[in-house]
Amino acid sequence: MLGVYLTNEDDVKRTRAVSFLSTVLTTSPELVTTPESMHHLAEFFTSRLMDWVALRGALEGCEALLGLGASGGLYGEAAALG
Repeated sequence: MLGVYLTNEDDVKRTRAVSFLSTVLTTSPELVTTPESMHHLAEFFTSRLMDWVALRGALEGCEALLGLGASGGLYGEAAALG
């Protein structure tokens, strides 16, 4: 349901949606349950780095994903198994 706002042409709506998604990821990292979902989120947040109005949320999302990987979360476990 958030998807329509994440790509909305209205700068305010898009900015709020990206920030909301990064906040959810930061506060509930357990929602990232597979390496594929982490990859999908990483692709999304890095693509938003070129969207100046959503830059802060994109950076916060990237930081949250990096924290998951650095803490040996799901991504770190998958890399160790692979």
